[in-house]
Amino acid sequence: MGSSTTEVIHRRFASADGPGNSGEVTFSQSAVETVYLGKTAAGALHQEICRASSHRVVMIASKTLATATTCISGLQQALGDRYAGTFASIPAHSPLDSIIEAVRYVRHCQADLLVAVGGGSVIDAAKIVTLCLERDLDAIEDLLALRIGGQTPDRDYPSTRARLQLIAIPTTLSGAEFSDVAAATDHERRQKIGFKHRALAPRAIILDPAMSLHTPMRLWLSTGVRAMDHAIETLASVRSNSFCDALAESALRALATALPACSRDPESFSARLECLRAEWQAMIALSGGIPMGLSHAVGHALGGSFGVGHGLTSCIAAPAVLAFNQDFDAGKQHRIRTALGNKRRPAAESLDRLIRSMDLPRTLGEVGLAAADIPRITEAVLRDPWFHTNPRPLSSADEVSQFLSTLL
Repeated sequence: MGSSTTEVIHRRFASADGPGNSGEVTFSQSAVETVYLGKTAAGALHQEICRASSHRVVMIASKTLATATTCISGLQQALGDRYAGTFASIPAHSPLDSIIEAVRYVRHCQADLLVAVGGGSVIDAAKIVTLCLERDLDAIEDLLALRIGGQTPDRDYPSTRARLQLIAIPTTLSGAEFSDVAAATDHERRQKIGFKHRALAPRAIILDPAMSLHTPMRLWLSTGVRAMDHAIETLASVRSNSFCDALAESALRALATALPACSRDPESFSARLECLRAEWQAMIALSGGIPMGLSHAVGHALGGSFGVGHGLTSCIAAPAVLAFNQDFDAGKQHRIRTALGNKRRPAAESLDRLIRSMDLPRTLGEVGLAAADIPRITEAVLRDPWFHTNPRPLSSADEVSQFLSTLL
């Protein structure tokens, strides 16, 4: 692909190659129009703002990127007199109150284009900002009505792209930029909530390895494990299909090699570029509607209720979920363990070894949680929709609690 513009079509799967169907697959495009892989962020951004004829560009970025690196100032220089401001107050897990603050700031700046620079929290927050501006919302209570499972059904979302277009420049491997789902944290209810609509996806995505050089290595590697988790739970899903499985297998194979390479040489441009390419592949199935499983349900619970980074949640949960599902989906696990580099070793063991080799946490205790937290985690897992789509079904709170106990 080099550094040229690459058009990408995401596909929503109305049916899949699972048991009991014909194997037919229906496709529809998401709102993502362009993905730049390997092109400099400044060059790609200049190309996009010219294409959009934008004159007042606002950036949403993490505080660290804005104050402790030259990433944002470099993009600001590239924007020239089209730069209108930067909002740099989005904490981890996208709290709703900070999103409303961002909405007011962007509205005050009279922005005609929004650029999100950062990890999943920043990008998800920016997606929700576009929704708020489209609906002219200014209060958390009004926003909550639009959440998945809220009072306002999906058909009442904007039927076309939100009026303020979004460009995403990720600095982690979370994959939020490829999704038309955005997650935020409702601190009052102490839970993660989601928003979903085709128009939430960015118009353009810029994957520049240089933008990730300031990302803490622990964060880069752990979100890389999260990308592996996307691929693993696609391959394990009973509702996936041959198209998605092929992409997921390619992504998993690449990440199993490129992530350790980044760990050994943090400045390796080629390894970071390969991680970004593989993360893109891993997200296509998820963006297309293939449901994830128990690892993602646990991740949402740990992130929304306890503030654990989503990358770290996959480090803790993904190997254990593979072990839990092992006897139920042995055929699928053969493909997973092959992609992880060892056909004979159990997939759970291979993934565990890889995570430990990068000095990432593997237990709840390593992120400050204990047995006393299991009931609250269980309650949050039971509320998550992907609890119901794990390959090996769980039917009770006791089963969930017993599984979570293996993570201590």
